[in-house]
Amino acid sequence: MHTKEKPYVCILCSKAFSWRINLHRHYRSHANKKSFVCETCGEEFPLKNNLVEHYRTHSSNDRPYSCKTCGVGFSQKSALTVHSRIHSHDRSFVCDACGKAFVERSQLKIHYRTHTNEKPFVCNICSKAFTSKSALVTHYHIHVSEKKFTCSVCSKVFFQKSRLVEHYQTHSNEKPFACDVCDKSFSRKGNLNRHYFSHATEKSFKCDICESTFFRKDCLKEHIRTHKDKKLHACVVCGRTFLKSTNLFTHYRIHTNEKPFACDICNQAFAQKSTLDRHYFTHTDKKPFPCNTCSKSFSKNSDLVRHYRMHTKEKPFVCDKCNKAFSRKYLLDRHYRVQNYYKPYVCCVCSETFSQVDHLHKHHCKKMKNEEQNGIISCTASV
Repeated sequence: MHTKEKPYVCILCSKAFSWRINLHRHYRSHANKKSFVCETCGEEFPLKNNLVEHYRTHSSNDRPYSCKTCGVGFSQKSALTVHSRIHSHDRSFVCDACGKAFVERSQLKIHYRTHTNEKPFVCNICSKAFTSKSALVTHYHIHVSEKKFTCSVCSKVFFQKSRLVEHYQTHSNEKPFACDVCDKSFSRKGNLNRHYFSHATEKSFKCDICESTFFRKDCLKEHIRTHKDKKLHACVVCGRTFLKSTNLFTHYRIHTNEKPFACDICNQAFAQKSTLDRHYFTHTDKKPFPCNTCSKSFSKNSDLVRHYRMHTKEKPFVCDKCNKAFSRKYLLDRHYRVQNYYKPYVCCVCSETFSQVDHLHKHHCKKMKNEEQNGIISCTASV
């Protein structure tokens, strides 16, 4: 009781307290109070860093980097670079779960937490957690505000009107947020966003430029805009284009069957290092994705999603010609090729075509083995 430790700190003025209840009482002193005053213009601010940021508006020397489009000044060149993306519509950081694009990597990082439900910022008064620090700061005003919104059905109290409106939907069973992939509906948008992540492992729409995949067509269209006016690298074998030369180099391994990344445990080889990294999980006991039906655990979320279909017998991928259904998209793709006699995989040595990439790989191995026996150098070595 007599310890000098004060773990409860006010985020508004940095004053510390030994007891949470004392911090709670202290927050009330900040209600409708602005403590930090600008000596130049007299404007008041609730946070000290708000005042520091405001001071820069009075000093042109502190903002030497100006935007040529709107004239806003910045103290750092990097801040101007980020700001310029707003005018050029350059949103380079794209969420691979829902396709939404962002100007800054930090914005994408915060957004991604809506899919993973990660909430690292916790209120030290009521223990409620948030995905971003700004959301936590906004939440703190609830504890210092006197205004409350009460549900007329169950008398539950809320400090924000939007929360009350959202709460009313639990009484009416209204679910206005519908998934456009499987038509499942939700009463809260956050639940819909988390649900979308369950579809992220079966992505139907692939970008031909950078190979990013999306489970919604509109997300792919939005993503393709990020490639406008960018230099593309084309494969001389099949004509496919890539944003980066490194991606093209990796792609060539499909034609050459080269697999330079080998597992030092089981010697299985892979064309990409990222695939090898994922493979290593199969050798560890770490399986963080448990099935809540049979308690079986998996090292990857995608494996868990596929496993669930064993319980639900779900087959979401349906052939639009014969209505035959499949549990995984690659099985549907394979079915289409057989049905249409489509053979997209071409041998760069003899031009023979195949409907499946593994058939092409077997063909390459057989051909290279014959050439080695006959002392012939394969043309694939020069690709």
